[in-house]
Amino acid sequence: MTILIVLLAIIAWLLLNWLAPRATIATAERMSPARIPAELNVLAKELGVEFYIANLARGYGFSAWSWPRTIVVFDRAFLRQCTPEFVRFVIAHEIGHCALDHLRKRWAYTVTLAVLLPLFRQRLRAFEDEADDYAFQHSGMKREFFNRGNPAANAPVFCPPEGEPTP
Repeated sequence: MTILIVLLAIIAWLLLNWLAPRATIATAERMSPARIPAELNVLAKELGVEFYIANLARGYGFSAWSWPRTIVVFDRAFLRQCTPEFVRFVIAHEIGHCALDHLRKRWAYTVTLAVLLPLFRQRLRAFEDEADDYAFQHSGMKREFFNRGNPAANAPVFCPPEGEPTP
């Protein structure tokens, strides 16, 4: 009986992690390929990435692997507020997660609860740097624009607060 309960709990956990990204796209709209830069659209098609737009509570958006699909969901306000160059960078960053197989690895870390271990959390942070590197290679954005780790640097504003004009 105990084995059956454990088995059912594992199945429920796997199902929840498989369904979670699908719940977001249930209320999202498919992003027009015309909104994605042509060369990034080619990369996305090769990787089988689908883009959506939704009203998210926070953040630019996210990417997720939910077999057999890879989805990227962008926040509507992010796309409206930010500069085209920064949107291009973020699109390339999310495609980078797909190209570098981060999404399946993150899913595996999550469902096995490995994300609770410091080693795996460090690996997840490294995924972000790797996706940034991919985005720098494919977006045309220069690394020096970000000035990471230097708050005194005069970095440009890519996403002004709601209501303020885009630079």
